[in-house]
Amino acid sequence: MSLPPLFLIRLRGLVFILAAAWMIGGPFYRQVLNGASKIPRSWVMFTGFAAGEVCDVEYRLRAEGGESVLDRFAVLGFDDRWEAPTSVRRLPKKKNAIRLGERLCRTIEIAEPDIRLYARCAHRKGWRTVASGGENLCEK
Repeated sequence: MSLPPLFLIRLRGLVFILAAAWMIGGPFYRQVLNGASKIPRSWVMFTGFAAGEVCDVEYRLRAEGGESVLDRFAVLGFDDRWEAPTSVRRLPKKKNAIRLGERLCRTIEIAEPDIRLYARCAHRKGWRTVASGGENLCEK
């Protein structure tokens, strides 16, 4: 078995370096330098893979003029978030988050709770805010 010629080794190295530079330089050009050309690709978090399936949800309890983050897992009696069923851990749409918020209203041991929903969901063009705490979920 003979070794490849030095020329081929150098050619492979050059191709690798050019490919790596293209992969790193494209997003750098578009996002850091605000390049206008569409030829180098920009880095996009969601391109349809998780769009419509992932929401970042936070419930806040409003009391005496302030808000505090509400741990939905603790309120529902789960010591660890991984013990909770998937329907509590993963909320793919705003309506699921609203339903769970209404369940929190029934479960929490506070008279007349004021629970607000803050949520953003993945879409093709990035994150979109779908709820910004505008209404009390416990008044429905």
